[in-house]
Amino acid sequence: MEIKETDIQRSILDWSKLIDGLNVFRVNVVGIRGRKATNTGMADLIGQYSFAGIPILIWWEVKKPKGKQSETQKDFEKLVKKDGGYYFIVSSIQDAQDALSAIETELQRKISTSFLGRGSSSQRARTDYIRDGKGNLSEAL
Repeated sequence: MEIKETDIQRSILDWSKLIDGLNVFRVNVVGIRGRKATNTGMADLIGQYSFAGIPILIWWEVKKPKGKQSETQKDFEKLVKKDGGYYFIVSSIQDAQDALSAIETELQRKISTSFLGRGSSSQRARTDYIRDGKGNLSEAL
């Protein structure tokens, strides 16, 4: 018996309930009678994951093994990723779990790296700052 995408979706939704800080919802991309769907190409599942107290949005496109994305799905993936969003094509719970692990690894790296791009704090000398009497910030000597 061939596995259906809806069965994979259901299993990922069930798995997500076991993960603290993860809420996953199914996205309905079918139009209503007489109206065209406005979200054509949108991923099947959307999740919000709390990482270090920061809510992260994750899109999962569910495909059967060897399934292919449509052109509208590819366009949606590009839209999500263009500003650093998380989009994954998954065929199993393991794929969804691997995606979550990849996000955690990336976020841990980003958090340990300065937002100024100078490398992690362990790789550079620490700079201390002080405020003068007027509240201006300057480098401590």
